Amino acid sequence: SYKRISFLCADIVGFTAYSGKRGAEDIVDMLNSLFATFDQYCVEEQLYKVHTIGDAYVATTPLQSNRSAEESDRQLARIVIMAHRMIKH
Repeated sequence: SYKRISFLCADIVGFTAYSGKRGAEDIVDMLNSLFATFDQYCVEEQLYKVHTIGDAYVATTPLQSNRSAEESDRQLARIVIMAHRMIKH
């Protein structure tokens, strides 16, 4: 059983309208570049990328069954930092 797990679910605002005006190759290139950057953020913040689907990106804190409340707080802070970095990007 895992306690104190944090998830980050991100979706690109306006993606449907954006993709309707671009070619498939441009969209794939943009998403690959963006998600590669987000993957690097996960490494830097010691988070785990769960998956991407379409324009959605999901990450979580590492799964540990014996995490202290203090460590959970630090990992939650990493999720928040990553979300902020994603928004600024």
